Amino acid sequence: MGSMAKRGINLDGFLKKQKRAENDFDDYSEDYCEADETSSPGTSTSIDIDTNDGSSDNRGLNYNSATITGKLDEIRDPAKGTEGVATRFYEGYGPYQPRCHYPLDSSGRHFCFQWYSQFDWLEYSPSVNKAFCFVCRVFGRTSKQHEAFVSTGFQKWKSALEKFRAHQSSAAHKTAVLTWKTAQRTRNNPETNVVTLVNYQKKKEVDENRQYLKNIVETLIFLGRQGISLRGHCENNESLNKGNFLKLLAFRAKDNQLINQFLINKEKGVTYTSHGIQEELLDIIGENMTDSIIAEIKSAGAFALILDESLDISRHEQAAVVLRYVNPEFAIKERFVGFFRAVQTDGESLYQLVQGVLSKFKLSIDHIVAQCYDGAANMRGIYKGVAARIKKDNSKAIYIHCNGHILNLVLVDAAKTVTAARNTFGTVAELHNFMEASAKRHAVFEEMQKESGSKMYTLKGLSDTRWACRAEALKIIVKRLDELVMALQKIADEDPSCGAQAQSLLNSICTFDFIFNLVVLNEVFSITKYCQSIYNMLMCLYVLHGAKSML
Repeated sequence: MGSMAKRGINLDGFLKKQKRAENDFDDYSEDYCEADETSSPGTSTSIDIDTNDGSSDNRGLNYNSATITGKLDEIRDPAKGTEGVATRFYEGYGPYQPRCHYPLDSSGRHFCFQWYSQFDWLEYSPSVNKAFCFVCRVFGRTSKQHEAFVSTGFQKWKSALEKFRAHQSSAAHKTAVLTWKTAQRTRNNPETNVVTLVNYQKKKEVDENRQYLKNIVETLIFLGRQGISLRGHCENNESLNKGNFLKLLAFRAKDNQLINQFLINKEKGVTYTSHGIQEELLDIIGENMTDSIIAEIKSAGAFALILDESLDISRHEQAAVVLRYVNPEFAIKERFVGFFRAVQTDGESLYQLVQGVLSKFKLSIDHIVAQCYDGAANMRGIYKGVAARIKKDNSKAIYIHCNGHILNLVLVDAAKTVTAARNTFGTVAELHNFMEASAKRHAVFEEMQKESGSKMYTLKGLSDTRWACRAEALKIIVKRLDELVMALQKIADEDPSCGAQAQSLLNSICTFDFIFNLVVLNEVFSITKYCQSIYNMLMCLYVLHGAKSML
């Protein structure tokens, strides 16, 4: 009887314990499972979990009866592993700490959310019902001793507090916590981040390099715009004159700290002033300018082609290409787009060269409305000239003889048919050849100009193709006729070797016919020079009509 009573008491106690467990279990039951929508990075997430009846053992107790359903933050679930957890930390997220109904284990125990406040590194995985260490997962090293808190998860709830405290006291965890706290301060204050400081220094160096390179480009553009050569004959450290480019940079370094650091003090180890870099930068500048010009031409929709060939200093034939168009403001623009090597100068070769240039700039030959060349047969030939070949492809591309050339040719031929003009220009040519062929005779002419207190001039020669030179030659003789007469008189009196030639020229220029023709031709050619420099044909006709009336 006593034995039965004892067993009855034990049975009553067991039933009471079972009832309390079931009541505790029911207190956590909810109708759905959903992540807290108001949670933000850096805060723990509260989650509710549905409970469903599961299997029970022979004692009638439900174990592992909670089934996780609904919306969960599966990405942050620690059971998913350590991949991406560091990224989410720097995005502002902390340990994953859902507050929900936690399933019971076989001993009737479960995870308690109160542990979150005791161990701020603790996180829980609803999918596997296990606890993890957030700090060790992000900043720790995986070891067999702490593998449960990093990868496999901890589930022995009976000894949870003991194991949590032991893990918290471990050296590996303390090292991870120290790293965690440092990372938190860095995340909240990015300016103290070593990576940020390194990036800032790197960005500063890049900005300084770009600014210094900009100064170099500005110097190159200035020299190029002024038509000044860049390099010197010797640019080593012992040279007293290293060329215009380096000397100009050195001059700018006096009030430009960045150039002084790179070029003078050589603090950066590079100067970006080698010949190769100069040429590369000049090519880039030229390409940008050409691209801008071509963009304007394409916007205009139509253009005229101007082309002329000549020999360069290395005796290579080259073609200079100029494109003429009207911009949106109706202003006429003539843009030089480059020199191009011409292997041959026949009509077919130059036509192929023009096609290659247009193809390079992606311009269509159909958009040419006019073409302007000199009077050479290979350019203006009616059958095989460049003008005829282009007009065959585009009938709208009318050929126009260069107005400057054609006016000069007319003036030259007209002067040859008029005896007085022909003789005057012959005397002018002889004066130039006589005075400039000898430095001694040129010095006598300069001496006469100095004695009269006049501005120094040099006699100019004549040319059938350079129309401006005839006007310049006549103008100088008109202005310095007195000094020229005195110079010839002195040479005739004192120089026995060429005195006779000087006397002959002196007799020629002292006649009324020469002086009269000189003054008239000077007026005519000064007007025609002006006409060759303006675009408006009506204005040219007006000027010529006024000159005719005056004469």
